[in-house]
Amino acid sequence: MTNWMSTRLVRGIATAIAVGAMVSGAPAQQATPAKYNITMATSGDAMHWYPAYVARAAGLFAEEGVNIDWIDVGSGTKQVAALVSGASPFTPLGLQTAFGAAAQGADIVAVSALFDRFALQLVLNNAALEKSDIKPGMSTDEVVPRLKGMRIAITGVGSSTDALLRSLLQARGLNPDSSITIRPLGSPPAIQAAFEKGVIDGYILSAPFPELVEMRNQGRIVIDPLKGGVKELEDVPYSAMMTSRKVIQEQPEMVAAVVRALTRAMIYAKENPVETQKLVKTLFPKLDPAIFEKAEPNYRAAAATTPVITREQFDKMAAWMKLASKDAPSPKFEQVVDDRFAKAAAAELLKGK
Repeated sequence: MTNWMSTRLVRGIATAIAVGAMVSGAPAQQATPAKYNITMATSGDAMHWYPAYVARAAGLFAEEGVNIDWIDVGSGTKQVAALVSGASPFTPLGLQTAFGAAAQGADIVAVSALFDRFALQLVLNNAALEKSDIKPGMSTDEVVPRLKGMRIAITGVGSSTDALLRSLLQARGLNPDSSITIRPLGSPPAIQAAFEKGVIDGYILSAPFPELVEMRNQGRIVIDPLKGGVKELEDVPYSAMMTSRKVIQEQPEMVAAVVRALTRAMIYAKENPVETQKLVKTLFPKLDPAIFEKAEPNYRAAAATTPVITREQFDKMAAWMKLASKDAPSPKFEQVVDDRFAKAAAAELLKGK
């Protein structure tokens, strides 16, 4: 297995450096005039940025004086590059990627939690389910040994999908490189196409692809960290809002505004679930409404309810990463997380919530 910090990420960072009043719970009628006009680098539409979507759809960023131009840069590597280069002062990012970037000395730091469970699911096709005798309701410990000999697709070597698959096997005494065949196939649409052609037996991806498989009766989700049941992933955070220490130093009020907006979004989602679903749905206009309504409640339930990332969560993330790969980086909490803004927002806005 390659080093956890992929060469693609290192090259991306190097290229980027070279190139260059109390919350009411409901959105206000009129936003504060924008104090800050920024870009937000993302890697496509993904519900594991859930509080960011709520803050965006409900106008909470605008209410805090932050006008955001959302840019899809296509990958986590390019998100890190955009942050390091200064092209984007914020990006929602998986903490696994942030660990690797921080270990390489990149100026990248988490300022708010976004998602508290791993937003990836293992799905198998009907033939694999029948052959392995995997039944509904089986525990993760029962399912994993039955994966022997299967062809399971991931997006890429060193990705979150790769790490999750390897950790599931290694935590249960199986060698990922000999017990199954791991197929890095790139983009989720390419993986779904291979699945439908029978080239693979299953894959690990996030919504909407696993839900699509179930709705088409092509197979079933057999391991779903979103709903719990994976002991090594309990209380392991998945994603966070990232910025740079340069941005924190030069524009701390802007960072505070972004974190306040996210905290207000967490409160709003908890207090107004029906309206929240309607708001978030507007950001996924091309997604089949039936798939959205199947997936969204699970993502809302797993979204962060406080912006604070604790040291205990950090340590559990580090332990899980070591389980997934012996080459996993071991940065210190302070290298990856700056919790001052989150603690301030939580103290101000979550009091009594």
